[in-house]
Amino acid sequence: MPLRTALRTAWVACAFCSLCVAAEAAREPDASDLPACLAKLRKGARDEMVSLPDFDRLTRGVRWQDKSIEHLNSQPETMLTWQQYLDRILTPSRVDRGRDIFVEWRRSAASIAERYGSDANVIVAIWGIESDFGSRMGSFPVLDSWATLACYRPTPLRTRNFYGALRLLASDRVPVDGFTGSWSGAFGLTQFIPTSYESYAADGDGDGRVDLYNSVPDAMASAARHLAGRTHWTRGLPAAIEVAIPAKLVGELAAASDDERWVKAARPLVDWARLNVTTVDGQPLSSLDIPSSTPMQVLLTAGARGRTFLLSSNFQALMSYNRSTKYAVAVSELANRVREPIASTVANPPEGARLAAPAPGATSAVSEE
Repeated sequence: MPLRTALRTAWVACAFCSLCVAAEAAREPDASDLPACLAKLRKGARDEMVSLPDFDRLTRGVRWQDKSIEHLNSQPETMLTWQQYLDRILTPSRVDRGRDIFVEWRRSAASIAERYGSDANVIVAIWGIESDFGSRMGSFPVLDSWATLACYRPTPLRTRNFYGALRLLASDRVPVDGFTGSWSGAFGLTQFIPTSYESYAADGDGDGRVDLYNSVPDAMASAARHLAGRTHWTRGLPAAIEVAIPAKLVGELAAASDDERWVKAARPLVDWARLNVTTVDGQPLSSLDIPSSTPMQVLLTAGARGRTFLLSSNFQALMSYNRSTKYAVAVSELANRVREPIASTVANPPEGARLAAPAPGATSAVSEE
């Protein structure tokens, strides 16, 4: 074979191999990669306080969850506009049921809120948005979801929660046969992820154990402890207040952009009032039951075209629960609405009544992180 032909053949072969390597590198992980990924995760099990016998026993039946990947790539917080998201979350039926639930559970919620330094209506709102008051807790196997996410697109959060799910199962803190939740691996009435459960789960009903699936007091206490323990919660302070803001000020803050803009340089409430900012219904900010010196940030959802909110320090606490501005605003809005007077008297079941079973195939309304 002539030298030139041999070199050309070698170059073509090399280029072909490079393309194959590049194609393999670009291929996204799928179910075929799960065994190798689990073998790799097994090597770190003991460092994560999971024994190898427990790892082998609990991962033996783990299955790849394609639906978790689909949901990961189409989360409502990123796919929906602000108005679409709020319309989807703050439905009239959810608000109405939230008011009934708030009446039913107000005594317990108030006691729990006082114990942990949070607010009863906010605890109820988290419950409502996370699982629609227990009717949409999800049917994905939690361990499978975290294994899939940790192997598909590894992050420290996903890997830690994979091991966290194993620890919860190994210690019998969650039901082996009923450890199900959302596509993202959150579970129970208030949709805790495993590491948050380990850090903040609380026994709200005093029976000596934590059951986030069936015990409303446990779920509320866990949410309250999370809010107060992970960051800081100021009781009685709204997380977000919708306001009307002068067009000139919008232009200065949004810099002619129609994108979401969170201005984190806080100003006292009285300063926003001096800039002619009012409540969304035109009332002066002084009409709010908030100290005038309270620092407030501003969130413009879509520049001059969108809704505008003043944000208190409690907004950051809600963001620690789910790192989405849309989610945090939705919780604040539902919290405001559930404590509004109910137009008609509704007969409520006694406090402590067992919740309805979750809807088949339902998933959480919020995202993983």
